[in-house]
Amino acid sequence: GAVRAWRWQRGWKLADHTGSLVEVVVAVGEKRSEVVVRVAGNDLFAQIPPWITNREQGLIMTEAQDLAQRRAFYEAIATVVHTEVMRLRPRM
Repeated sequence: GAVRAWRWQRGWKLADHTGSLVEVVVAVGEKRSEVVVRVAGNDLFAQIPPWITNREQGLIMTEAQDLAQRRAFYEAIATVVHTEVMRLRPRM
C-alpha cells in the first residue's frame, strides 16, 4: 500500500470587523521538516529551518548565530503572512 506522509499542522482564521475571514496554516512535514506556510489556500513559504540544515550538515553555530538564524526564519514567516493578509485585505 501507499506510505502515508505525516505532518504537523496548525491553522488560524483571521477576521476583520465585517467578519471576513482569511485562513493561515503552518505545516511541518515529518520526514523533511520543511515548514510550509499557506495563506488563503496558497502556499507562500516552504523552507527547512536553518537549525535543521545546520545539524544535517554537521555545522555548529554559536548561541548568538543560532538565535539570529531563528529570528530571521520566524521574521520571514511573519513577513510573508503579513504581506499576503494585507494584499487580500481589500477583498476581505
